[in-house]
Amino acid sequence: MTIEARFWDRVFIMTEGRGCWLWLGKTSASGYGMMRVGRKEAIATRVSLELFKGNHPANKPFALHVCGVRGCVNP
Repeated sequence: MTIEARFWDRVFIMTEGRGCWLWLGKTSASGYGMMRVGRKEAIATRVSLELFKGNHPANKPFALHVCGVRGCVNP
């Protein structure tokens, strides 16, 4: 199964409100989505950003949520 297919298996798209894509999979202690990519754990928001917007620049370590919802993975 591809990373993208595994990603979508763990997402619920909200149809109301801010358009959040809520992460239904594993979360970190701080509430951020986590998923395994290869042999490493990755932050689901980072996976989403790379899947749908391309690589995130290394000199910008953070990607902020416009909605402020930690469990949202909408890029």
